[in-house]
Amino acid sequence: MCRNDGVKYLSERFHSYLAPGFLFLIFFLTECWINPIGNFPLNDDWVYVRVLRSLHEHHYIDTRFWGGAAMLSHILYGELFVTLFGFSITILRIATLVSAFIGLIFLYRLLREFAGCSNRNAMFGTFILLFNPLFLSLANTYMTDVPFVSMLIIGLYAYLRYENGSSRYSWVLAVFCFTAAILSRQLSLALVAAVGLYGFIQHRLRKPVLFLPVIVPIVSLGIFEYWHRHQEGSHISAGYSYIFYSVEHSDSLLFLKSFTVQLCKRWTHVTSITGFVCFPLLIPYLFSFLRKRHDDKIKTILISLPFLLLVGVSMVHFPLGNYLYNTGIGADTLAPPGTLPGPEDASAFFPAMLILAFLGAWGGLLFLTHQVLRFLSHTKKTGALLFIMLVCFLFYYLAICLSNALFDRYFLFFGVFIIPCMMISAESDVNYKFALPLIILMAFFSANGTKDYLQKNRQRWEAIDFLKTRIGASDAQISAGYEHEGLFFGETSKWFDKWKNEPAAIYLVSAKRNDGYQVLKTFPYQRFIPYTTDTIFVLKRHAL
Repeated sequence: MCRNDGVKYLSERFHSYLAPGFLFLIFFLTECWINPIGNFPLNDDWVYVRVLRSLHEHHYIDTRFWGGAAMLSHILYGELFVTLFGFSITILRIATLVSAFIGLIFLYRLLREFAGCSNRNAMFGTFILLFNPLFLSLANTYMTDVPFVSMLIIGLYAYLRYENGSSRYSWVLAVFCFTAAILSRQLSLALVAAVGLYGFIQHRLRKPVLFLPVIVPIVSLGIFEYWHRHQEGSHISAGYSYIFYSVEHSDSLLFLKSFTVQLCKRWTHVTSITGFVCFPLLIPYLFSFLRKRHDDKIKTILISLPFLLLVGVSMVHFPLGNYLYNTGIGADTLAPPGTLPGPEDASAFFPAMLILAFLGAWGGLLFLTHQVLRFLSHTKKTGALLFIMLVCFLFYYLAICLSNALFDRYFLFFGVFIIPCMMISAESDVNYKFALPLIILMAFFSANGTKDYLQKNRQRWEAIDFLKTRIGASDAQISAGYEHEGLFFGETSKWFDKWKNEPAAIYLVSAKRNDGYQVLKTFPYQRFIPYTTDTIFVLKRHAL
């Protein structure tokens, strides 16, 4: 008895102190290797930087160029950090890293308390998210994606604690986090709606407090949308009419046709991308399922195979692009539109990416098929967390099918919340000794790929600084990629034409040599995926 009490005490101490400390150590060492320092924008975060700068320097929110995301809470969160530490993009990137770490801590707690995981398995599930290449690369930007999922994780944890009676006042935290998430990215409605549906089915109206985490965020979003639409100079809606562009810009029949087509085919991309970013969890499950005996094993395999075939066919377009490319990790925004990496640019790691994605996709299909069959046969009781996750997956998928635009980072949501689903239902079916080498492989790919991404952009902005300080060129004379044109010319529509080099700039900052331009200077840097020396070129247009 004494020995058991001692083990229980040590387990509780690990849960309370050692696990977060160990997670912080791994997170900190990973970021030291990546090196997030650098006062330069990445991908779309120049939009948020421009809006935040107007708030910080002029004390008003400039709505002339607003992103598709609601992003209000994201801007206010950034303002807190720049007020405390001064304005710089490095500080904003660190703010995102702080939100990422907090989200990881609460995912660990969610797995421990509501997925029934041991300390070891909860830590393993948390590392799956940490080394998710979408999560880690986006955590090193000022994009909305990581703070949005972190707020959802915290809000879900707080909601479940109140729902099961563990805490009397955690609903307040749930209200705050769900509201912050929905005012960052409107697609948070998927989880909020799933929580509301669960609360209604489980409790009807007997616990009205459970509906506050649903009502308050939705009302807040409605107030924000009304405010934004009536701002002077606001020419882009921050709400659904912008995100779901096809809703306003197509007639109803064309929209219905587009939505139906996307509904039927986008699940294949969700499956392959999620299969890759969660392969350390899904591949061990796949081999464990195939090795063990199950009553419905043959039926599950036969049902999954046609879907796997469709996923395999769709993988001719893998990866979709934006953060995962056949050359590594990171939005390839230095090149003009239409000149993104082709098959000839693929790194030696890409065939392995395809294999891992395919096997992970099959593992995911087997898991989902098996859970559905168990549910239909009434051998599986669906708990609160699993019910909410499965319903929010459906709602979120319907939402992304409404949009014409599609980027791989939209699928981060699935890569995050499939973890508690798997850990609840299949914890005993995963061989963690087999999974450990896979998560080390994922960590190697994600950390080095993200390091390459930041180093490439660091050299790009050093090249821009060289042109401006040594050559005396103005920003108008320089074409240096998407972020440069947006940051300095984003208040007009001309910035996108300038990114396309129309008209051609005098100076180019490019990853390749360009016909009609001579090389002024090169900025070499070390890549790790693949391991080679790469170069950023500073080019000047030949005299006519």
